Amino acid sequence: MEGTAKEQMAFACACEAAANTLRGQNGIGSLGEKTLHLALKYFYEPNAENHERPLQGYVADVFGERGVVEIQTAQTWRLKPKLTAFLPVSDVLVVCPLAKEKWVIWVDPVSGSIGEKRRSPGSAKPLAAVGELCGLKEFLQAPGFSVELVLLSVEEYRLLDGYGEQKKKRATKYEKLPTALHARIRLQTPADYAALLPEGLPARFTSKDLKSAAKIRLSEAQKALNVLFSLGVVARVEKQGSTYFYQRCL
Repeated sequence: MEGTAKEQMAFACACEAAANTLRGQNGIGSLGEKTLHLALKYFYEPNAENHERPLQGYVADVFGERGVVEIQTAQTWRLKPKLTAFLPVSDVLVVCPLAKEKWVIWVDPVSGSIGEKRRSPGSAKPLAAVGELCGLKEFLQAPGFSVELVLLSVEEYRLLDGYGEQKKKRATKYEKLPTALHARIRLQTPADYAALLPEGLPARFTSKDLKSAAKIRLSEAQKALNVLFSLGVVARVEKQGSTYFYQRCL
């Protein structure tokens, strides 16, 4: 759903709280907590006393009256041990931030000088993010478990420490600063996941068809279908060689 004015204001306050917390300790080259992660913790739980709380032998990003919130920007499979421990005692929400709009800013790691801000042509796709949940398939329909995709505007700072004449190839992506909230998509039931499938898919379709319709990479389409199949959102109706044909069930 689109972010309401109230949510956008709350997110702006969360970003300010994160910046104030990190001010003076998060310069280029530091190993402090990243701003995006901390801002989302403040957004979901303004009371900092409920951040980084011990639970069942682990530390939860947030643990309060509404349960556990874990913020994961990548490699969601790393959450498996925590989820195994948390779910028997608490509801768990996994938050996945996605850059709907991104501006790239290059930084000299030696002098600290900051270059011009440029808009990135890419935009994160919610369906591609579903594929990143492949490692958590066993939890997706567990009681008390849900996922929220948060679409944001971000400024991404990259260090000029890579290869090539301009030192931009394989350069370090140092920091992401959130600047605005666009939408939040809650995924809890198979129907929620089904709603992410694009219109225009044929009755029987392949991962290549999904790639084209959703405008995502083939590998992302394949992983997304893996998850959707496990949820019963799609069914495999035929196989030709190594290619599966799918149809929607919801």
